[in-house]
Amino acid sequence: MHQHLKDQLAELRLCLVALPTDIPIRKESKYKFSDFSPDAEWIAEIGEAAAINRELEVRLGSRVNGLKLVERGLEMEAIVHVFETWTKKYPGDIILEKWVNDTLEAARGLILAAGKALPVPASKLSSMEKKPVKVNHTTQIPEKCKHKVQKLNTHILSTFNDDQYISAGEDEDNRKGGAKMHPLLRKVSKPSHLAIMVDYLKTQLNLTIMFDGGKIRKPKSFYTVHVTTADRRTLLLELDDSSMLSHTARYIGELLESVILDIRPYRFSGSSLDDTGNTKNSRNITHTSQNSTQQHSFYLQVSDHLRKILAFMDKSSYAMEHFNYQCSVLKIGRGLEEISKTQFANIHWSAASLQRCLPAMQAILVAITGPYAKAIQCLESAQTTCADVYLYWLAIIAQMEQLLQGNTICLQKETKMANCATTNVRFNQMINNTPNDPYITAFFLHLEYQIALIYKNINPLDLPPIHLTKSNGMYSVVSPKDSIVKRVGMRRQLMLKHEYGDVYDVVKSDQAAAKLMKERNPRLAGLTPQDALQALKVELKEYHKGADPFNRKICKHENIRDWWLAVQKDENVRVLGVTMLSQKLYSVVPVSMANERTVSTITWLNGPTQSRQEISTLKEHIQIRQWHHWQVDVSEVQSTVEF
Repeated sequence: MHQHLKDQLAELRLCLVALPTDIPIRKESKYKFSDFSPDAEWIAEIGEAAAINRELEVRLGSRVNGLKLVERGLEMEAIVHVFETWTKKYPGDIILEKWVNDTLEAARGLILAAGKALPVPASKLSSMEKKPVKVNHTTQIPEKCKHKVQKLNTHILSTFNDDQYISAGEDEDNRKGGAKMHPLLRKVSKPSHLAIMVDYLKTQLNLTIMFDGGKIRKPKSFYTVHVTTADRRTLLLELDDSSMLSHTARYIGELLESVILDIRPYRFSGSSLDDTGNTKNSRNITHTSQNSTQQHSFYLQVSDHLRKILAFMDKSSYAMEHFNYQCSVLKIGRGLEEISKTQFANIHWSAASLQRCLPAMQAILVAITGPYAKAIQCLESAQTTCADVYLYWLAIIAQMEQLLQGNTICLQKETKMANCATTNVRFNQMINNTPNDPYITAFFLHLEYQIALIYKNINPLDLPPIHLTKSNGMYSVVSPKDSIVKRVGMRRQLMLKHEYGDVYDVVKSDQAAAKLMKERNPRLAGLTPQDALQALKVELKEYHKGADPFNRKICKHENIRDWWLAVQKDENVRVLGVTMLSQKLYSVVPVSMANERTVSTITWLNGPTQSRQEISTLKEHIQIRQWHHWQVDVSEVQSTVEF
């Protein structure tokens, strides 16, 4: 325990004894700190340290407008023993130390407001001149001015001075019992596993970066950064401790920039992020799938009833005993499913479990949320491509159209229109307004959907668009066939421009530009931007016609990315099949499920009995497991580790 904290506790003990006599001593104390212990259920749910904080909040009340002490006496003074006990068990816990400071400030305020002098601890008497303390009883105590604390939003230090820094102290295994850690484990794993992963990723192209946030039981917040290769291998590169930081766009940008610069920016083809405000500016090629739908009052009422039913069943053991008995009689194998925090569309699966267990319940919420929930679950696959995102949207629209036209759940006209409007808004937000239009383009460049009739109206739930062209002062309607080719062609031109970047602007000769492009994209090294653009136009038309080599059939063992990799071997295909499509669109992972899987692993590792784990410990566990789970031939990766 720090000396500063010891001095605070000593002063708090004196202040509580010296509280003004107008504060009552209650026969039945509100605080009862002589019998203080955290609730067992809270400990199992959030960990012991967080449960202590919650118990203090229950007994002392809210600290929003400052802590207020409403009684004095032995029960109040016993709080010092509570603080001493738990700060020794959890040294450095900033929440417990904040409670000590707030309680001391509250006691000081009451003493000063009564016109009395503050008691001085014995530790301070030696350093003070022994002069009587004069108190001006006529002086009015000014009100405390609360300043809003500005949270940091960066890991970049403005100073290196930190008096409260405590080392994690996890390098040595000083446990008295249990299996001992091998002495070489930390020496080998800590410097090597991240370096080996980065060295491996430096040899790969068309990487996808994704990130997300979460928290552990301690409680501390974190952000994960994953990188996925073109063949869907995922590695956790960063599990950053973001405690006491503001999770702004600047913080996220610094976190991503450090990873991208280590591996090299031109190695990445896309990013997969969520839809929060601080991540929208970080989007590049792809967007993550949305798991939220606009809520209308019609569904909010049903959702509210669902939550109340599940909460009641969770708390009432008597009701659950009878419920389980009836399930066994009716031979219902699966019971109720709670609305969890991490599972996508979990309100649908909770409603489905309630419908399964209670046959009398009507399937209102289940029918409406079903198409979205099923599509989101399909997107959780590690093999999901950009073409699949649009395909699942078509499945949602088809089910919604069948549901609204058949009206199997007796919806009112206004509710049906609201459903249709919500679906169209989300469709335009995710499909039509996505930068670089990856979903429609990937769908068009899938051999099985090359001549699909859906191109007449991209969104069947909406009115079909009409495209016009002007020639010689006359307007004419553009056919859907020509419209989709133009749409894909324009997006591919922008992508081709991005591939070259400023290479031909910063070098003086075509030979120097070709040398630089050989590192960025070897397939474009022998082409100038003008030649590549012309080749792209020709190959796009040939693909749409189904000309050779684009008439090759997909083999049973191939996916669409393998098909494009096979087509690229043809000497006449230089742009379309390689850089823009097979190694870009079908290499990018359009969902950020790697983050969710890592958070699930953290929840599994950071259980109630391991609630004091540090984020750095979890990070190393997961990184080592992911790397060795691959079984990559490490001999092919140049390591920078030295012994």
